[in-house]
Amino acid sequence: MIRVKNRFGDLLYASPAPEDPALAGIFGDPSIRIAEPQRITGISDGDWLFISHPAADGNLTIQVAVPLKELMDSMRQKFGDIAMITIAMMVTLLIIVLFVSRWIGRNVSALSRALRRFSEGNMVQTLSVHGRDEFAQAAVAFNEMTRSIRQLLEDIKTKEKEKMEMELKALQGQINLHFLFNTLNTIKNLAYIQRISNIERLVGSLMELLHASMADGKTFVTLETELQYIRHFVEICKYKSIKPIELVIGIEPALLEAVIPKFTLQPIVENAIIHGIEADDEEKDGLIRIEAARDGSDLVISVIDNGKGFDPPAKRLFTGIGLSNTDQRIKMHYGEGYGLSVGNDSGEPTTVMIRLPFRKGGAQP
Repeated sequence: MIRVKNRFGDLLYASPAPEDPALAGIFGDPSIRIAEPQRITGISDGDWLFISHPAADGNLTIQVAVPLKELMDSMRQKFGDIAMITIAMMVTLLIIVLFVSRWIGRNVSALSRALRRFSEGNMVQTLSVHGRDEFAQAAVAFNEMTRSIRQLLEDIKTKEKEKMEMELKALQGQINLHFLFNTLNTIKNLAYIQRISNIERLVGSLMELLHASMADGKTFVTLETELQYIRHFVEICKYKSIKPIELVIGIEPALLEAVIPKFTLQPIVENAIIHGIEADDEEKDGLIRIEAARDGSDLVISVIDNGKGFDPPAKRLFTGIGLSNTDQRIKMHYGEGYGLSVGNDSGEPTTVMIRLPFRKGGAQP
């Protein structure tokens, strides 16, 4: 119920008048000034809340009476609506949380199962996780990891198969070489019994070279051991060459302990015999001289022949597989500052020099 009066007490607006005289009396008294809601009792319609207060300019007075029962019913309804909205929001939030947790939990469970199967040895499986979150990225990484491991296992199986085949071939080759050694030894013994000394020496040198090539896989030997190989090699070449060949070694004993790559001198001596001594049209005996000297911290080995000579611009020396491989092998072990070089002029006896670091005993690069 609302009434509006001016400052003179004239009624400007009134809602329907209450039937209760007590409430009508309150509305009819313009002198009542109640700024805060006040509970009014003793009214037949029940308790009311009443307020009477002048407007801001003081020209009007507004009086309002509200049934307390209706107010409380309205407040309870509002509170009920708020409670229902709150419950609905909580249920909706709970559903969203359950859905998200289930979605995440499904990805976690899928990843966990995949890892468990992987630990049990199942390398073929792939993991499918939808989405763009961290679990999807983990699934992609897992699939890539399993693919890489499968490829690695395949490579290992292939390598193991190749290794077994190589070991089988090596075993077969070892059996064949043993048979060859036994046969050569029989020929050597027959030559000794029949006093055919040249065949005995030839077969003996061949056996020593074969034994050196089959030795325990050493990559480096002493210079003394390498020179022993050369003696046997030249001994064999003497019997197949049309010219006599003499080998002269002039090296100080202190340098014989130097360590060099195995079979460094053999390709150079072979080149000297084939392209130097045997290719020379002059009627003279072949001579190969091997010398060595210290040059600071390096060792320089010289192989000199009295054959046809070498033309450096033609670069024929390094076109052969043996010499080129020897030069590259030295550079690979010691660096570009080492290797083979030629120290003669065209038409003069060939001098091939080998430069290596001077190292003694078991020292290796």
